[in-house]
Amino acid sequence: MSSRRSIAITLAVCVLVSGIGFPVFGVGSAVAQDDGGDVPSLPATYYGELEVTGGTLSGPVLIEAVADGEVQDSIMTGENGQFGGPTISDEKLEVQPPDGDEVTFRVGGVTVNSISFESGTQEINLSASQEELAPLFSTTVTGSNSPIDAGETVTVDAIIENEGALSATQDINLVNADGDVLDSTSVSLAYNESTTVSLSWETETDTSVNETFTVESADTTASIDIEVERVTLPEIAPEPSPPATGGGGGGGGTDDGSETDSTGGNNTDDSTSEADTGASTPGLPADVESVHTEQQTIVSDEGFGLSQVRFSGESDVVSITWDSADVAGNVSVTALNDTPSETGPAPGALVSVSQITVPDNVTTETATLQFRADTTQIEELGAVTDDLQVYRFADGEWQQIDSIVVEESNDAIVLQAETPGFSYFAVSATGEPKAEINSPSEVAVGDTVSLNASNSTDQYGEVVSYEWLIDGESHNGESVTTEFEQAGDVEVELTVENGANKTNTTTTTISVIESSDASTGTSSQDSSAGDGSTDDSTPGFSSGLALIALLVSALMARQRAD
Repeated sequence: MSSRRSIAITLAVCVLVSGIGFPVFGVGSAVAQDDGGDVPSLPATYYGELEVTGGTLSGPVLIEAVADGEVQDSIMTGENGQFGGPTISDEKLEVQPPDGDEVTFRVGGVTVNSISFESGTQEINLSASQEELAPLFSTTVTGSNSPIDAGETVTVDAIIENEGALSATQDINLVNADGDVLDSTSVSLAYNESTTVSLSWETETDTSVNETFTVESADTTASIDIEVERVTLPEIAPEPSPPATGGGGGGGGTDDGSETDSTGGNNTDDSTSEADTGASTPGLPADVESVHTEQQTIVSDEGFGLSQVRFSGESDVVSITWDSADVAGNVSVTALNDTPSETGPAPGALVSVSQITVPDNVTTETATLQFRADTTQIEELGAVTDDLQVYRFADGEWQQIDSIVVEESNDAIVLQAETPGFSYFAVSATGEPKAEINSPSEVAVGDTVSLNASNSTDQYGEVVSYEWLIDGESHNGESVTTEFEQAGDVEVELTVENGANKTNTTTTTISVIESSDASTGTSSQDSSAGDGSTDDSTPGFSSGLALIALLVSALMARQRAD
């Protein structure tokens, strides 16, 4: 036994030695081959001085050594232009042997000297002009938050990079089309360093701008188009005096020549002719009453490029403004006690309705309107400011026009909207309806199921449409009936819409079960129980495990016998 073991060990040692030996011989052979090869060239290192022709050096400058078109190394000069030194501990420019024979030296990205490559340490003198050493701050506009509404702040972002040779500090300005500096910030950058700046301009509420702004450094500029949309209109026309109502009697003219009628009757004063006013006073619909009628003259302003008419505090209309200084004539506004039959009800809960008549040549011209809504009336409706919407009657229906709140006080809220033409206008409180599904939570396969949305509500009006999506199928109506052919969970979705075209969606899940499950109340897991059989076997111990145990015991007995 011992002799066999000795032979095995001897063979293993022989194999190990032979496996190591060959590579060792191979390495030695390779080394021997290298003895006759070329010795690689040493790098070149440079130190010296940078001189300025036609001027003096105003600060440290970055010098780059370039070979084969790539920057090999760089070094900063001192204030006096010296760079590196001759001793082994001094910093130097280092260049590896290039494929070509030339090494160039750059200052601020501009080549100032070129020499032939020679290995070893060398002292060199470089020269550059004053212009080549000047800083160069490039500007790149990266974006802005334009367009914005007047009263908000314009922000312009830009990247500033020093592409010149010297470190420097410059002012970066935001300039408008008139050359006015709107914002400025100071930036200090070393050569090849960059930073991001944000310049801003806080606009006034009556600002209207659509022009090119410029971000400028001392060296370069970059431009971007900026748009600021006017929100609050300038008050061009004078505010009329309150009309004299005579204690609720017949209306009378105001001191400024305007005509008003606050009688609450159903007739307006048509005494001013169309030739005099540029617009005839409209006929009052027979099924509604006039709450207030007022007629005012349009005023133009060449400086703002606008035309405007304003109304007294008793009118639901505050002002009408056209984006042109060429509009002239009179405008009539009649506040009504309700929407006329020719328009039908406006969406939501009515706050005010007015009939506006303008000169014939601007009936289809775009204009900006301001409406006054009484806060007491809004509170009585249980509404809030965000619920107020402006509607215009056109093409046989009430159409919502976008509006914003421009003024809010204890007495009134002023809404501003842009209209493409003139007709009846209404201010209403509208909100989102609330969808609600009435349905059973569990039904049997094949049963008829009734679903209804009668409990869906709208705070200011009525729900006008009901759309159902039941198990992927579409249905319409306040209530629907259906049946399910397969067991499982079915999703039911209901979307309701009110007269203001606002919607709300809700979902529910109905469990569909087999008819037999519903009648017996048993599950398939219990089907094996109740047959009178019992299980007396040991838990987890099967016949297979017993066989394995016997085999293990037999092997153990055999081992003890040996």
